[in-house]
Amino acid sequence: MSVTTSLPTHVPVLVREAVEGLQAQPGGYFVDCTVGLGGHAAAILERISPQGKLLGIDADPEAIRIAQARFGDYSEAVTLVNDSFANLEAICSKYKFYPVDGILF
Repeated sequence: MSVTTSLPTHVPVLVREAVEGLQAQPGGYFVDCTVGLGGHAAAILERISPQGKLLGIDADPEAIRIAQARFGDYSEAVTLVNDSFANLEAICSKYKFYPVDGILF
């Protein structure tokens, strides 16, 4: 599977450093609290696939729509939520997304 890239994009900064800092490993459960257009999320998915799971949160509904289109092939592995990361604990509980191995803010 590959991440769809024909959608609006921007170049996220410090991707390698962020993913290395998370110590993302195959099979891990990771949260991207500002998923945006999915730049960091895509890099995390590359590291945690095929058994890992990603929870992406963004307060912008348009960003969630774009991320849903981008990660359509990963529907089993990716959960996208239009909400504020201030509600992180409640979101993880609602989607039974735990234990979490790393969180990117």
